[in-house]
Amino acid sequence: MDNLKQLIENNREIFENEELPVGHKERFINRINRHKVVKRDLLRITIYLCAASVIVFLIFTPFILKDNIETGCPDGLADYKSVLKSRSSEIYLMADRLDSYNKDIVINTLDELVNEAVPFEDQLPSELDKTTRSQLSQQYYCPKIEGVEKLRGYVAQLLN
Repeated sequence: MDNLKQLIENNREIFENEELPVGHKERFINRINRHKVVKRDLLRITIYLCAASVIVFLIFTPFILKDNIETGCPDGLADYKSVLKSRSSEIYLMADRLDSYNKDIVINTLDELVNEAVPFEDQLPSELDKTTRSQLSQQYYCPKIEGVEKLRGYVAQLLN
């Protein structure tokens, strides 16, 4: 390495004054442009892959969440009401062991979750088919059941 450095130092005027070969500038610019194209293409591919992964995530997330939500909900309208009734009675029994302030909060919350002024099935139009009625009932009652489950967990934490 020192020999090369000495060679350049001793013959500096040859390196500085000698004309470059014909077409050197064009070849140099073409080489730089090729590197720019490669970098641009890599950036473009990266952006496309990121966009594709976001699209795949957005497409499959609802199916995954739907499967998780549906597993906790029984099929059939009678099952929804019986599940709500049994779980709410468990919470009433658990709430009896709480102090009066927390008991009132839990019971009021439970009443708002469970009680309906007009039953949901009476609010549905009669011309709906059985499948649509079942889907609507599931969409209505499953969040209520999940809310009751969360309330039961809260009461269990208060008792511990």
